[in-house]
Amino acid sequence: MPDQTGWRPVGRLEHDGGLYRFCYLQGARKPGFQPFAGMTNLNQIYESDELFPLFANRLLSKARPEYEAYLRWSGFDTDSPPDPLVILGVTEGLRRTDAVEVFPCPVPDADGCYLNKFFLHGVHWMPRQPSNELPDWPRRNR
Repeated sequence: MPDQTGWRPVGRLEHDGGLYRFCYLQGARKPGFQPFAGMTNLNQIYESDELFPLFANRLLSKARPEYEAYLRWSGFDTDSPPDPLVILGVTEGLRRTDAVEVFPCPVPDADGCYLNKFFLHGVHWMPRQPSNELPDWPRRNR
């Protein structure tokens, strides 16, 4: 959630394979934050069998003709689509209508290493030379 000092986590969304859970974090208690529609109690843990509308609306519909291309573009196998939370973690669930960004909570692997897939934005602020040292990037991102 943007403020004068940048962004801050305001909530945690989890899926255990059965239930989706959402709860607010301390960042939601900072001045200026408005609770999400339908989830106005900052102290409640919200549970649902389905992904909450706030987050479901940030995913491309599986019925759209470009859905498989969307998965490939996001780095996923179209024959074995991931959990919607994984997709949101990569695509960030960005919408032009609000400032909500979804990102995965970093979790170490068995070796204690962290690996997260995400889209990089703000590359235009990088110095030109280091950006050019990334050969796999499409030209439009340099």
